[in-house]
Amino acid sequence: MGHPDVEAYVAAGERRQDRWSAAGRAAGWLGILALAAGSLVVGLNLVPAGEDRVLEAIRASGLRDPRLGGASLLACATAESSRAFTATSSLGQRVAGTVCCGLTGLGKGCTIRWSRPPASGRPPSSTSP
Repeated sequence: MGHPDVEAYVAAGERRQDRWSAAGRAAGWLGILALAAGSLVVGLNLVPAGEDRVLEAIRASGLRDPRLGGASLLACATAESSRAFTATSSLGQRVAGTVCCGLTGLGKGCTIRWSRPPASGRPPSSTSP
């Protein structure tokens, strides 16, 4: 039999330790979920490529009047950003595709992957430069 004040102090310490332990486990799981979500977003090309880089790649290929859309799901390699677009070719035809860029812009430039033009001639959400 110990002193009642000591036993109350120890019991309060054990409860505090249990709360901190639960908070630590919750923070750990949240960190794991955030990492998994970030990996999924990058892996599925859901990071939109920067507008300046995309427009530079489109214009460098001789296209004009570009209209940009959003990110293109699974259109590019893993860990690349993507951006759908439509533009006018040198023959005056509307063309559609996706610009794929390296995420950092340091090691990889941008490339164009061609697709069929949408029925309306515009990407899903158009943004004029």
